[in-house]
Amino acid sequence: MDDESPPEIGHTGKATPSTDVFAFGAFLLEVACGRRPVEHGGSLVALVDWVVEQWSEGLLVHAADTRMPAGFDPDEVSLVLKLGLLCSHPFPNARPTMRQVTQYLDGDVALPDLSPATYLSFASLERMYSRDLKQHNGTSCVSSVGTAVISDLSGGR
Repeated sequence: MDDESPPEIGHTGKATPSTDVFAFGAFLLEVACGRRPVEHGGSLVALVDWVVEQWSEGLLVHAADTRMPAGFDPDEVSLVLKLGLLCSHPFPNARPTMRQVTQYLDGDVALPDLSPATYLSFASLERMYSRDLKQHNGTSCVSSVGTAVISDLSGGR
């Protein structure tokens, strides 16, 4: 499994519409930030974790690619970054459908009210998800913390 694969691919080995949404989310973040999904500098830094960190510091728009032309709409960039995070969520059932993604991008539907507080570290969530899958022989069992995050993110879908 490579660094940008949805966490469930390593456990199921099967692509699904949800894995496609994950890939699209990674794509949104890569394009908006001008960075790779995982940077291999002195330590590994996941793009989703970096974007969440920028957001929690009140600097979400600063995660945008510095080569972006001046005068970009900060609200549109914020939408793309938040949607990229939502699509890249480690829990498949917390991701929107592609139909919802297009509705968010078209402005037909408002993105659920998200805040950095609703995001635990994506790496921590992935480890929790992986541990639960291993403990239950491939049957997903989400902890209460994970369930709270999913319900916060899903916006009542």
